[in-house]
Amino acid sequence: MFGRAQTAERCMQPGVRPGILTTMAGRNRRTLAVTLAAASAIAALVPGTARADDEPAPLRSFVLSTTGDFLPHLRINAVARRHGKGTTHDYTPFFSRIKPLLAEADLAICHLEPPIAPPGTRITADPMWGAPASIAASMVSLGYDRCSTATNHSGDRGRGGVIATINAFEAAGLGFSGTGRTPEEAQQPPIIEVNGVRVAHLAYTFGFTGERRLHTRTTARVNLIRSAQIILDATDARSRGAEVVIVSMHWGNEYVSRVTPSQRRIAQTVTASGAVDLIVGSHAHVLQPIEQVNGKWVVYGMGNILADQRRTGTATGTQDGVVVQLTFTERDGGGFDVGRPVVFPTWVRSGSFQVFNTLASVNNPALSKPARWQLARSLARVRRVLGAYVPAPAPPPTTVTTTVATTALLSGSAAP
Repeated sequence: MFGRAQTAERCMQPGVRPGILTTMAGRNRRTLAVTLAAASAIAALVPGTARADDEPAPLRSFVLSTTGDFLPHLRINAVARRHGKGTTHDYTPFFSRIKPLLAEADLAICHLEPPIAPPGTRITADPMWGAPASIAASMVSLGYDRCSTATNHSGDRGRGGVIATINAFEAAGLGFSGTGRTPEEAQQPPIIEVNGVRVAHLAYTFGFTGERRLHTRTTARVNLIRSAQIILDATDARSRGAEVVIVSMHWGNEYVSRVTPSQRRIAQTVTASGAVDLIVGSHAHVLQPIEQVNGKWVVYGMGNILADQRRTGTATGTQDGVVVQLTFTERDGGGFDVGRPVVFPTWVRSGSFQVFNTLASVNNPALSKPARWQLARSLARVRRVLGAYVPAPAPPPTTVTTTVATTALLSGSAAP
């Protein structure tokens, strides 16, 4: 792995068509690029070392990491405000244990459920959401490259919320798909370049519960799930140069792991078109199955990566989430194969809202017994839905030497 993309900037290299964004690599990848360029120059000068003109170029590949719903409930915002020393909301400490999983990817996609609150308005949560603008900068710091923003809450703050979300994302250097200032911006997000592969990320929602006049009285748009339109948008993306098309779907029934007939029908129609390589889902707030449909992977629901729904009396599984990793590899004859998904379970500890890497933590004796018990229960729930895709957990260390201070740091001052 050559390091992962951190930001996206407009590609100004000769021969690259306008409108394509290229993900800029971290320090390791930049160093590698310079090294390879120098090696190529030397090879050209040394007899017998230059590559023959008819030698095929190496096949390209990239790794995607994607996660489920991020719902910044008010208690989470209060803790984030403390992390930000009272001057901003800093969400990065919540994710410190899963940041390495995101760092392994070349492209990391998040899913933000609420819109950003317009400037000068209150930060709110359920039922009419409005999140802090600083959430976008936190996502970039964690290593996310872009988010899907088409959800049933996208219209909660009307046009102002749609625009505030876009402005916050653009200011932070975070890409987005699913909403737009205009229908064209929503339906035609820029093509991004990942390890030399041109990728389109599209996003859609089953509907939205907020300001229903959004589409009739303003130009702002939230993409709605319409199979025919998704296929048209994916086909258009390919005509604009996309070699891979990833679709985020906000769909399904809340708190239900069972896939609905509507989800299956949409997945069947969209994948049968041949225009889409992968579908990833959100909205249920609990995990849903992964299946292959028409030879394409469909990740129906990734649960919550961070939320505070346990307190509201909803399903216990709302604390469970996943980081799903998929590898895209170029085929000799053209196109890309998508490898079998690998699922890394996560679990949110209520109160501190730390997001645990379950496999790395469940056998860690430095954690409190209650914490390990909760992690084991979470892992069991994940395995019931996605067990075929979950690796074995890390074994407990053979010897452990910890101080009281270290144990307190790892386990927290109180059991979950």
